Amino acid sequence: MDRYGGCGNIVSGATGLGTTDITYTYDPLYRLTSANYTGAYTYTFTHAHDNVGSRTAYTRTIASMLVTTYTYNSANRLINAGGVPYASNASGNLLNHGGAMYAYD
Repeated sequence: MDRYGGCGNIVSGATGLGTTDITYTYDPLYRLTSANYTGAYTYTFTHAHDNVGSRTAYTRTIASMLVTTYTYNSANRLINAGGVPYASNASGNLLNHGGAMYAYD
């Protein structure tokens, strides 16, 4: 059964995959900082954020650790995620990332 904190964020739950429980933690601004899976499956996921709330890092530990780093420009637009470049137009619309291209009317 899922449990929720005072702000409505989920703080614990079960996966339905055997006996694995999940515990979530949040920073003072209610942004997810970690999800820890324990029991039949054991994983750890952590998130880091900058001062404006953009995710700057995502760390996944299953059998080994994998860190994905996020980079933003001065307009706080994502320009790189885990080595994949992102490009946006002056309006902030995503134009391309990792080979995918987007067009807008």
